[in-house]
Amino acid sequence: MVCEPERIPATSLVTTNPDKKINQYVQRRVLHTKHGSSTIMLCRDSNTEGREVVVKAVKRLSIQDKSKMFKKSYVAARRNDPPSSEQSVQKEISILRACRHASHVQLLEVIDDPSQDSVFIAMEYLCGGQIQWECQGKPTLTTEQSRRIVRDVVLGLEYLHYHGIIHRDIKPANLVWSGDRSYVKIIDYGISHYSSNCVQVSRPHTRPQLDPLRNCTFFKDQELLKMRGTGFFYAPEVIWLPKDTPSPSTSSDTIEPCETPATRPPVTKSVDVWCLAVTLYCFLFGHFPFHPTKKRHNQYALNKLILDNDWEVDETMGADAVLTGGRRHPPHTPSVIGLLDQMLQKDPSKRISIVELKRHPWILQGIEDVDGWTWNTSPATYYMHPSYRWLRQLLYRLFSTYGW
Repeated sequence: MVCEPERIPATSLVTTNPDKKINQYVQRRVLHTKHGSSTIMLCRDSNTEGREVVVKAVKRLSIQDKSKMFKKSYVAARRNDPPSSEQSVQKEISILRACRHASHVQLLEVIDDPSQDSVFIAMEYLCGGQIQWECQGKPTLTTEQSRRIVRDVVLGLEYLHYHGIIHRDIKPANLVWSGDRSYVKIIDYGISHYSSNCVQVSRPHTRPQLDPLRNCTFFKDQELLKMRGTGFFYAPEVIWLPKDTPSPSTSSDTIEPCETPATRPPVTKSVDVWCLAVTLYCFLFGHFPFHPTKKRHNQYALNKLILDNDWEVDETMGADAVLTGGRRHPPHTPSVIGLLDQMLQKDPSKRISIVELKRHPWILQGIEDVDGWTWNTSPATYYMHPSYRWLRQLLYRLFSTYGW
């Protein structure tokens, strides 16, 4: 699952023409535009027999950057720093360079011409599109499809967390199908964060895979205190409020209040587990686990529900209408409802980790060789010395064959 590191081309000159061509990339259509700060285009690479690629154009100066530059306080404090938008794109590029893994979209080229007002990021194109998980409030994925998708995402998050990276915005819109819909990949690292204190790689200073992250000086841990992400997927620690803050009425009288931490917990990689749990819930039930009434549908009301209230389940789940058995399952049950209970813990210190999640019976269901799959997909395996890796594989085969 872990790809060999390779040199990503970095081009410092952009040539354009009236035919909507950026160097060798010929624009076919615009896929998405975000607040005027970035544009995502589907292009054809004329250097590789017309291969389709995605090119993301990110402006060096956002509208907010331009307005801030007129303030004297900003000029005095930040005159030697790049604008925040340019810092963000450099952070995203450094994470893309480090993500050489089958569950992550692959970076192809960075075009950074100082004379241009945008930085261009060329990435692989996944023609299966975003995951469509509901139709008129009903789930469109079967429970088995949901399991396969979540399994791919777990492997991708395990790789990120192993390298000290938090994605911070896992949601269906950031999971994209391959052309044959046999697997999904994680995309969009615009608000992702790297911390050297969270790296699990042994002797990280000797690992060239981490060079792009080490060389980027814009990662500051205080950035984790900012409310970043997507409303319905916010983890409680991201939107924490004091306990005495008034709560709006809930969407159901049967939903019970939950115990939340009295003080704000730190934002850690557990935030990705929460976001993945909300994503899995959406796949299974076709709606969000926390949703204010129409009368009180605003971000504050949603935040209070996420912080203070429990979640409920429907009678059935998935497009195949599998019976859920209700909300209350015994602790550490192998069911997916029990798994959601471990993932949707308000206190991140009590939340299941990605490593534990990977070993959960519901995730492993359908895998014949569990130990082999766990071993082969571990990011730690890639960093082992080849001789030790060979010895481990030999011992594993002997144990599997003769039952030693």
